[in-house]
Amino acid sequence: MTTPTVPTVDVPTLRAWLEDHRPLSLLDVRIVADVAFNEQPITATLAATIVFLEPVLTSPATFTEHTLAHLPPAPANHQRIVAINEAGELPDGDHTELEAGANRCAVAS
Repeated sequence: MTTPTVPTVDVPTLRAWLEDHRPLSLLDVRIVADVAFNEQPITATLAATIVFLEPVLTSPATFTEHTLAHLPPAPANHQRIVAINEAGELPDGDHTELEAGANRCAVAS
């Protein structure tokens, strides 16, 4: 089975393309995150999002370095969850304590 390739585009090319297609008002499109902060939706225009992310998206190495530098600490039960996932079996008993706290197990250095 082959892994499909994902097309990539550098930020300057994306910015130029969006500027060229300005009549479509793509830069003014407002992105609304599916989460809230202090009960307020998180929103930004596509233009503001590009400006914010441009320094981080200059290369995969820069993105990785930035992401790893800004990781919050792993939750206290991180190692236990990893062990359970690797074993492939759910332990007996109440599982709510495994779900307690922030879900940050997917990204780890």
